[in-house]
Amino acid sequence: MKVLMIDLQNIKHKILDIDNFQIPKGYTCIIGENGSGKSTLLNLLSGMDLSEKGSVYVNRRRIRDINVGYVPECPERQIIFELVFDEIISPLRFSFVISDEASEKTMAISKLLGITHLLDKKTFALSGGEKAFVSLAVAIVSSPELLILDEPDSHLDFDTAGKLMSVLKKSGTDYVIHCTQNMEIAKTADFLIYMEKGRIKFSGHPETVFKNLKNTNFFPVMWRLEEIVG
Repeated sequence: MKVLMIDLQNIKHKILDIDNFQIPKGYTCIIGENGSGKSTLLNLLSGMDLSEKGSVYVNRRRIRDINVGYVPECPERQIIFELVFDEIISPLRFSFVISDEASEKTMAISKLLGITHLLDKKTFALSGGEKAFVSLAVAIVSSPELLILDEPDSHLDFDTAGKLMSVLKKSGTDYVIHCTQNMEIAKTADFLIYMEKGRIKFSGHPETVFKNLKNTNFFPVMWRLEEIVG
């Protein structure tokens, strides 16, 4: 039986120092203090950076050989086109997908994300939450094997962020790697990574990782209060 995983081998890059580490298929969250190496790791996983030393493989293939979707922290910086429909369909047009097929995929993704009502709107007129959903649609319309999210929820209210995560789990993408500061979202992950000073200090099921973090300053204050009160 074929085991699906992302394999990090002897990574030495900027702040990162990761010997050998595997990320399983599914929804993975990455947490840690600012400057811990989270974004640097995402840049390697997305293929935007090449490691100074070591290799990254997805299902035994190099990262440059797979289709990767990427959603930035500030989606408006990545928006190119005036109309939402043209923005979402653009990766398919750039890949020379047949027009009818591209339109069908764009409609299907828009329905999945609940944004069909935005297709005829101007991208500059969208709210922050709407831009995040459009950016996600652009990232997944070409059916990537790996989807990278660099804190796109950091500027969203809790309900909108929760809706975004709910849709993510229905996207059908093999690997979703999400860097987040929202611990309520992090605890819903299939696999959780806690980074510290360029290293992966804790990883595994969220319950296990947060148990290891319980006596650190990173453990959410509200959770401590809930334990005291409850």
